[in-house]
Amino acid sequence: MFIKPSDAVRFALLLQARLDEFNRGRPVPVEDRIGLHLGEVVVEETGAGKRDVHGMQVDTGARVMGLAQARQILMTRPVFDNARQSLKGEEIEGISALDWLNHGRFELK
Repeated sequence: MFIKPSDAVRFALLLQARLDEFNRGRPVPVEDRIGLHLGEVVVEETGAGKRDVHGMQVDTGARVMGLAQARQILMTRPVFDNARQSLKGEEIEGISALDWLNHGRFELK
């Protein structure tokens, strides 16, 4: 969980960069797909220092992730608009220039 959408996008980009490093020279690369959504979630302490996160926002994020292809970060419109504005012109170490693409509307289950 992140306070700001731009922090979530920054983390996702850095995660992909680290996976690229991890995959160098591997015959079968580990590929990820990331879905980001904005909203409040329920955090429940389950004991032994573990937490369970659930709620409609978590489900929506999972469905957005399910639409992504390998090595793709998909986000809902509020995350896209907020993060794009916040990260505009910012250089993130180890990350090349960002391409912000609008993929249009999707209907989620």
